[in-house]
This record gives sequence, structure tokens and C-alpha cells, in this order.
Amino acid sequence: MNNITAARAIFQRGVWERPSHPRTVELWTSWALLEERCGDYQAAREYLRAALRAERFSVWARATWAAMEARLGDFAASRQLFEDALRIDPSNRGVWSAYESMERAARRPQAADQIATRALGSMSQAGALGTKVSLKGDGLPSGLEAAERAAAAPVSYTHLRAHETDS
Repeated sequence: MNNITAARAIFQRGVWERPSHPRTVELWTSWALLEERCGDYQAAREYLRAALRAERFSVWARATWAAMEARLGDFAASRQLFEDALRIDPSNRGVWSAYESMERAARRPQAADQIATRALGSMSQAGALGTKVSLKGDGLPSGLEAAERAAAAPVSYTHLRAHETDS
């Protein structure tokens, strides 16, 4: 058994019993990063969807997914995921910084500067109001409807078994 197979087995044991429990977000997200490193982007996205199903307001899962999409060159998806994360936690400096860095890496310095300006304003406003998230109507931050639909999509656990026989 190699290290990757062992890691998959550990992740599988960690999520198998209660795959939708909020405490499994970090496991699903870490497993997604492993699969990304192994080149299995479909599995990575599947596990990130599972993380959001387990905790639909997970800023970390969204930011991790956004960074992965940026690394894969899908900047539109990355932007949407960063925006969704910031709707949940507009004062999250790490997300603002990663978002700005992504735009700079995409050679969009004006967009990066706009994000930096928005970050300062958002963090100041959130600090002054003492709030992290502004919920509307059904309890979802505005603009997260698409993310909610994605999180509600069925997860196929075929990758759980597919990797059991890897060596």
C-alpha cells in the first residue's frame, strides 16, 4: 500500500459513517486536494460538493474550491466561488487575499485592485457592524442560490470504492 492509497483509506474511514456531518468538511476538502494533486479533478469536485452538503456555509471549502479552479484555469468558476465565500464572511482576509492573488495571476491587475478596495471596505463595514453574514429570506446569503443547488446535487460515492484497489 502506497501513501496515496493509505491516505484515501483514512479519508474514506473518516467520512464513510456520516458523510454529511458538518465536522467532515475538512476531511472532504482535504481529500479533494489529494485527488487534485493526483489529477482526478472530477473526484476533487465531487468531494468539494460533499463538503458543501455537509456544511453549506463553509467558507473554507468554497475558497479551496475557488483556488483549485484557478489553478485549473477556470477563472470564472473561481471568481464565483470566491464571491460566494465572501457573501458568507465578508471580513475574511484570507479569502480576499487569495481572490486578489488569483486576479493578479490571471493578469487582471485592475480587477485585483478593485478586489483590494472592496476588501478594505467590506472588512471595515463588517467590523463596524459587528456582523459576518447578512441573510435574506430563506436563510441563504444573497447570490448563493446556485451554490446551494450545486451542494444539493447528488454525490456519487463511486470514487470511494474505485480507489480501494489502488496500489
